[in-house]
Amino acid sequence: MNASRVISALALAGTLSAAFTASAAAAPAPSSPVVTANWSGYSVKSKDNEPFSSVSGSWTEPSTNCAAGDGYGSFWVGLGGTQQRSQALEQVGTSADCGSDGSASHFAWYELLPAAPVHLDMSISPGDHISARVPVRGTAVTVSLTNRSTGASFAKTLEMNHPDTSTAEWIAEAPSTCDGSGSCQPLPLSDFGTVDFTHTSATAGGHTGAITDAAWSAQRIRLDPAASSYAGAGFVSTGAVAGATPS
Repeated sequence: MNASRVISALALAGTLSAAFTASAAAAPAPSSPVVTANWSGYSVKSKDNEPFSSVSGSWTEPSTNCAAGDGYGSFWVGLGGTQQRSQALEQVGTSADCGSDGSASHFAWYELLPAAPVHLDMSISPGDHISARVPVRGTAVTVSLTNRSTGASFAKTLEMNHPDTSTAEWIAEAPSTCDGSGSCQPLPLSDFGTVDFTHTSATAGGHTGAITDAAWSAQRIRLDPAASSYAGAGFVSTGAVAGATPS
């Protein structure tokens, strides 16, 4: 992966041309969705303001239509990164990227912002059933991902100075590329159809629950490429017309 490309949650920017289902269970119904320019999915916060110690979820790696040329899409679970001044995010997931030759590449990765993303040595194909989990204990962050279709798995524990555990997320994202000054530009999103997140679970204050759990305040996130990013984040919209709404 190009070192300048980040799968960043510190600001929200990008486009999406498909529907998004965050959970197999009935989705919570916040009064209104947050509208961003690069995320679609769900974020939850503990009503008691307890920090999260784990997040997990599963999805099926989507097939990707590369007829339009270049495109990038990432699907992940993670902790943190949703607050305007957040400087950290712990996430693990997969990507479906289109090349200029019209073919798609699928791969797995993890990222502990502000560090760069790391590719995993794991084969990922359309239709593979993926499970991912990110537990945090103090400054120790474990990123784990299993391809249940092939039996391959990865888990690694890393030290992180100040992990953000204020929220838990299940997200489909249009990644971005950033220059040396921190100014970022969303990449065009691949047309991957629909991604269904299932077996969604998060733990905070010793309590474990799905997105719909009564202990959480759930926030639906709708992707609109014309949306403004967080103030001062340096993101701009792509000018594309496609968007995404979580079901």
